[in-house]
Amino acid sequence: MAKPRIEYFFSARDDSSPRPQPLGDGRVDFHELGLIENVVVGQVLARIPPGEEGGGPEAFPMGENVYVPKENPRVLVAAVNGHVFWKDGKIHVSPVYVVEGDVDFSTGNVVFVGRLVVKGSIRAGFKVRAQELLVEGDVEGADIKVGEGMEVKGGVIGGEKGRVECGGLKAMYALGAKVEAKGDVVLEKSSRNSVILAEGEIRVEGDPGAIIGGEVRAARGIKARWVGARWGIPTEVVVGMNPFWEDELRSLRGRKEELTKEFRELKARLRYLQDQRGNFEREELTRRLKEIKGKFEEVSRREQILEAKLREGEGKVWVREGIYHGVSLRIGDVSHTLREDIRGKWVFYSNGKQIKYRAW
Repeated sequence: MAKPRIEYFFSARDDSSPRPQPLGDGRVDFHELGLIENVVVGQVLARIPPGEEGGGPEAFPMGENVYVPKENPRVLVAAVNGHVFWKDGKIHVSPVYVVEGDVDFSTGNVVFVGRLVVKGSIRAGFKVRAQELLVEGDVEGADIKVGEGMEVKGGVIGGEKGRVECGGLKAMYALGAKVEAKGDVVLEKSSRNSVILAEGEIRVEGDPGAIIGGEVRAARGIKARWVGARWGIPTEVVVGMNPFWEDELRSLRGRKEELTKEFRELKARLRYLQDQRGNFEREELTRRLKEIKGKFEEVSRREQILEAKLREGEGKVWVREGIYHGVSLRIGDVSHTLREDIRGKWVFYSNGKQIKYRAW
């Protein structure tokens, strides 16, 4: 019996080499090459169209991580989130995608719903989106967003468009980098002139184990061999406060100022109109004032919640060799800028009024 005709709902070609994507005006985008074709669990990849006879697993060119559901034997669906492709005449879906070299103009930007492995480096100006990411080389001025963990065997290097957002980061070093992590940031060598925000800990564990320059903020604490440098490079260290809550709190306070200004302006306008008979604008102004008041109260409630959470935070700064003058410490609501070097193995903490330290 002849096999039925099959409709495919993905690129049905064995040649999966990247191709520049057209922009619609005759040009092409060499940053967007369509390298990976993503699919999600349960997505229909192929079907036997109406009018054709047959069905079941034997009707489809089934490879790995695909299946024919019992309730509908005329379709083939993805069993995992991943990349759909042809291999040896069969349809496969892989939850892991490997870039054998660099992410550059040979690959274009890379977007993947699973675990992405880059054997080389991610070059400046390119974007990478993945659920998990392993980079064997460096990340050089790239725009990275990773839902879960990210590991870089080399370093994370900043640049004009360089930015990393991830669940957690492990790397050799950070240089002029911008990193936002929902978990821990662990560096083997150093952080230099970087801005690193973490909801967990920031740890610089190896040699020289230094945090020099820039700004590091971690809710649960910071651990390093050295903080600052002997020539007094300004270095900002903040612990005990979730950095993302802080940013939201700053935004809320700005919003309160805007609402207060608008409320006052409308109130003044309404007072003027109260002396005018039959002005239809008064009703609309009264409604708007009530609306602004409601928004102000909503923002204030959120502000109070965040302030309470920030006050609850506890964090410490642990150094194994010392901390230099020029370092600004903020633990919770208490701040202090060091005027002299403090050598030794110390832990810095706050008693609610001042920053203190003890040996550990």
